[in-house]
Amino acid sequence: MKSLVKLSFTVLVVLGAAAIYTQRAVISDSYTQLAASAGLRDEIYHWNTTEAWDQSAGEGGPSEAGNFIERYFPLLELTVRAKKKLDGSLLAAVYFHDDCEVGAIVMTQVYDYRGEPFELFCTSFSGKVGWRVGARLLDENSSWFETYGEYSVRLRFADWDFSILEKYARALEL
Repeated sequence: MKSLVKLSFTVLVVLGAAAIYTQRAVISDSYTQLAASAGLRDEIYHWNTTEAWDQSAGEGGPSEAGNFIERYFPLLELTVRAKKKLDGSLLAAVYFHDDCEVGAIVMTQVYDYRGEPFELFCTSFSGKVGWRVGARLLDENSSWFETYGEYSVRLRFADWDFSILEKYARALEL
């Protein structure tokens, strides 16, 4: 009798795992909708703004204005801004919410592709203060996985809808 119960339990677990695996797209979509409705993934579109989305570019980096997507992740205490460049590359910045002195710079132990350390800039953004680090990525399907000391970035841009920015920019031209 015990072996029959164990076999039945094993079959149920395997069938449950198979059902979850085959429905993973539906589960992922449901989670995305739930996260958005719960405010875990707010998305703000900024149209033709004169505000530089990269306010703390420093001496070596460009300060760019224009259309960008901003997402605030309250549970992670970070804000992400991203925009698609004309060449198809993606310009992104992550802002780690923290109390710091605006204008301060911290050199990280993480090095970019040129062998130079990343710099964290303390800046103000969207009414908050925190550390900012930026990256240029290959395209909107890129991922950004990096750890800068006590801060880490784990972002996939493939599900961000950059086409809305392009559509709105074309509509403004009309």
